[in-house]
Amino acid sequence: MTKYRLFGEIADRYDLHTPPSHYQHDHDFVIDIARRYGDGARLLDIGCGTGAFVAKARCAGIDAYGIDSAPEMIAQCDKRLGAGIGKVLGMADLAAVEEYDVICMFSWTLHYAESIAQVLDILKRIRRALRKGGTMALQVAHAGHADGQLKTDWELGP
Repeated sequence: MTKYRLFGEIADRYDLHTPPSHYQHDHDFVIDIARRYGDGARLLDIGCGTGAFVAKARCAGIDAYGIDSAPEMIAQCDKRLGAGIGKVLGMADLAAVEEYDVICMFSWTLHYAESIAQVLDILKRIRRALRKGGTMALQVAHAGHADGQLKTDWELGP
């Protein structure tokens, strides 16, 4: 059973709560990153929900997929995109190895981790799932002292 009603029993109304256009600037930002990888860029949206961003990325020519721990959300994703694009899988269960050029998380998905230890494990799993030179794009809640600027950290190396 899904912990939150919005992601479970009323998942069919999620897009009314968070319309697909809600994170347009964030979506465009990640699509631009994925385009840098050229044709065949492969993207994973962790916590994909109803698949709204995955649909946008696929329309932009990106080989995009999504995972979500809520079966009801993936059912909505399947309605939007067809079976096989979204998969029921929790972020703590990601086991892919060097499969993606870009992995993203919107809507503060990482904050659903149950502990700092789990956050660290999830970040390691994401790193392992990225191809060499891949990009991880996370949307996280900011601290009260944050200056509102976009922060990027480009790490070239193992």
